[in-house]
Amino acid sequence: MSLYRVYAVNRKTKIESIPEDLPILKGISLPDRNCFLIGLIGTNRTGKTSKVREIVQQWKASRPGQEVVAFDPQLKLQDLIDRQIGISDDLTQLHTLRNCLLVFDDFRALHLPDKTEKWLVYLMQFRDQWNIDIIYVVHNPSLVLTVLSFFTTHYYIFYTQSIEGGWKKKIPTYTVCSAVSSYLVEYVSIAGMGTYPKFPHFIVDNKGNKAIAVNIKSYDKRRIE
Repeated sequence: MSLYRVYAVNRKTKIESIPEDLPILKGISLPDRNCFLIGLIGTNRTGKTSKVREIVQQWKASRPGQEVVAFDPQLKLQDLIDRQIGISDDLTQLHTLRNCLLVFDDFRALHLPDKTEKWLVYLMQFRDQWNIDIIYVVHNPSLVLTVLSFFTTHYYIFYTQSIEGGWKKKIPTYTVCSAVSSYLVEYVSIAGMGTYPKFPHFIVDNKGNKAIAVNIKSYDKRRIE
């Protein structure tokens, strides 16, 4: 993986490579960490589900015997999950979960209103106490609910043509996310969308101003003006 710093110069966003020995998140250490809430953002067929499968597999390996519960409308996670969430289920029943991984693939198909429903607010408030890790997937930043943006620990940014305003409206770390999204648009126009299982994307720590480039060729050192 390549590491990049995202910063502002004269009101313009720059991205530059940085040494890999810098003390920066190099992924999520599943055996020793607090509960995570990962948001994956990208258009269709950009590698999001492949990444979800990878994270779930790592989680299961580090948490043997613990449960994976998922809303999986495309049935692409069936071999990895223990319990399925249906679109017509009583979602307050999620409050009975403990010590598990909860996956919402195509989250807005499950949560249609723009106003956050009470079951989700309650889940966000108590997820640490209940030891619930969460992964959600959306197609563009405008679909990220505000309550999710407050609690998201990491964003996995895949190819999307969302403009900066879409990021600014919903994402607290919008400067970083918008910058790497613009970078990906340019990168994909040159190098392509990638092929399974290597799809270009960035991992953004929601507390910092740095991003990890994944499956982006190291020779590509361009800066985004």
